[in-house]
Amino acid sequence: MLERMIEVYHSEGATVLTKKALRMFYERFNRRIVNPLCSFKYDLFEGQGIDVMAEDWDNLIILDACRYDFFKQESDLSGRLESRISRGAMSWEFMKGNFVGRKLHDTVYITANPFVYRLEDEIFHTIIDEPLTKEWDTMRGTVLPNSVTEAALNAFDQYPNKRLIIHYMQPHLPPIGDIADDINERIELSGFDKYHSHSNKVKQKEGTSLWAAYRKGLIDRSTVIAAYRESLSIVLNSVNELLDGLNGKSVITADHGELLGEKPCFLLPKSFGHDNLPRTEKLCKIPWFVVDGGESRRITKEPPIKSDSMDQDIAERRLEQLGYKM
Repeated sequence: MLERMIEVYHSEGATVLTKKALRMFYERFNRRIVNPLCSFKYDLFEGQGIDVMAEDWDNLIILDACRYDFFKQESDLSGRLESRISRGAMSWEFMKGNFVGRKLHDTVYITANPFVYRLEDEIFHTIIDEPLTKEWDTMRGTVLPNSVTEAALNAFDQYPNKRLIIHYMQPHLPPIGDIADDINERIELSGFDKYHSHSNKVKQKEGTSLWAAYRKGLIDRSTVIAAYRESLSIVLNSVNELLDGLNGKSVITADHGELLGEKPCFLLPKSFGHDNLPRTEKLCKIPWFVVDGGESRRITKEPPIKSDSMDQDIAERRLEQLGYKM
């Protein structure tokens, strides 16, 4: 670290070094002191969260980073909306709190979330991550909902006596839809390749995140919210198609929520996203939407089937495109 500070001093000067040092101190202080305090206060009143595997369902449909309030506004699906408290304020916390250290051999996990590479094979009967390995949309830097729906329906046919967890990536960044396309015409978002159809152009552009574009004044908060809302609407349409092809009891939920310019707690400034933020209502209050699909399936446990593990380097690149600092 000292060598890096000396390098910054010589290349950028004392003023820049001071600003970077203060920002680093501020971030570490928040991560090590403020975030745990805010999370402790939230958990003291709301509890540690629901164990989703102990609940009654045949199909658990997870919308990544889906807030309860936005789901309530956007969903026109037939069913009963309730709320729950998640065990995580981000995906890996959710996975650790619900999956890690367990033997869920009656369950198949179909996922578009790159954090799956951290899970051990023997947790589930099998893990299906083909949406990540084969259907990654290089133009947008994510897995589109229809790819997850197709993989889930195939899994339903292949494993009729297993519970299914179906993990979509939306409404998590990057946004998809007409609003996202309009933003990308003006701003090169991270993961988005505006030159994808031109062989003589660079194929993969680094770009900037939606949050960074807002902080730079390139887009306003209303546009950020509209893009989030549209991504949610698109994935809900795909979920509706999925439900038509499944039987048994389905629950639509989220691994965590998202901050869209709110203060996570009174000690912290207004924020966007969910990475490295404390547990708070907007991040941990999740939808729990129950859909009655008729008689429950006959579920059986069987020894796990080894799945092809996603390469760690690829997974971490995917996570970086989704906005995580790896």
